[in-house]
Amino acid sequence: MKKTISVLALTLVFFSCSKTELFDPSEPLPESELELELELGSNLKSGDMAITTDAATFVTSATATIGGDVQTSGGGGSIAEKGICFRKNPNPKIIHNKVISGSGSGSFTCVLSGLKGDTVYHARAYVIKSNGNVKYGNEITFTALTDYGTVTDASGNVYHSININGQVWTVKNLKTKKYRDGTDIPKVSNDVAWASQTSGAFCNYDNDASNVSTYGRLYNWFAVTDYHNIAPVGWHVATSSEVTALLNYLGGWYTAGGELKEAGFAHWGSPNTGAVNSVGLTALSGGYRSADSNTIISAYTKIGVQGRFWASYTPGGASADYFYMQKSATSVMGSFTADGIGPWFNPYDKCNGYSVRLVKD
Repeated sequence: MKKTISVLALTLVFFSCSKTELFDPSEPLPESELELELELGSNLKSGDMAITTDAATFVTSATATIGGDVQTSGGGGSIAEKGICFRKNPNPKIIHNKVISGSGSGSFTCVLSGLKGDTVYHARAYVIKSNGNVKYGNEITFTALTDYGTVTDASGNVYHSININGQVWTVKNLKTKKYRDGTDIPKVSNDVAWASQTSGAFCNYDNDASNVSTYGRLYNWFAVTDYHNIAPVGWHVATSSEVTALLNYLGGWYTAGGELKEAGFAHWGSPNTGAVNSVGLTALSGGYRSADSNTIISAYTKIGVQGRFWASYTPGGASADYFYMQKSATSVMGSFTADGIGPWFNPYDKCNGYSVRLVKD
């Protein structure tokens, strides 16, 4: 009888201590009974596995990239799942927040999203073995950058922003139909009129308004550099130097496209090479409107294949700078990248319709 009571007491003590450790009131509850069971069985004693958590990189106001490595020496079952778990408090576990990165041993990388600015996070690599046991790697900490909130354009459209290495970018393409001072930007749908335009104008891809909510609007160079100013107060169209700084931060133009493109195939065609959206900029393949003022021809093209963006450094300047990403490459190309092909400036390029992203002054 005494033995039964002792076992019961130990069981109650165990669950009493574990409850505080497992369930922080400010954190989500376990997703399932299975995860709770895995947590309670995670105290492995075997030395058959080494799990390493790398330092956080590409930390923004809402995202962070964290890698890990899993090495095994056999025994204890195969690796059913691996990834990174994280939360605001120490000792993160898989019942809190996790990003899965497949199965098996070896190195891996995860992009954490949904973070809050100016907040310290704790993270570590984890492994779920085929026998249901969970094991964790070393714990790291990082601090999300300052979150500058949202910005509203002259047409009333609201854009969330993201702080990337001190640059604050909008995470959606521009949609405004008005300049900063409330002046209307002319909408030009006719192909001939668009190709012969010498002043600011916008259009919707394929002249279809349903494309605007996802891809924003397309603008010619004259709208981007008009003295009325297309950006809200405190913001401006991304400059070529700012784009170059961003590309350098992400490892250079050869690989930065993969870091900037939205992952998956919802808005990019296959193969969407290397797309991981590591800094949350979520670049989309909104296509563009090509124009030739010599032949007076314009046409919509490349949606799902390319995303092209203006990069202005001087309002009314001579150079029509732009950059773009495509579905079949990790690189970023354009009029100012060292791609061995550019610069591609031609006078009629100013009539092209490209997307626009804004940067905080």
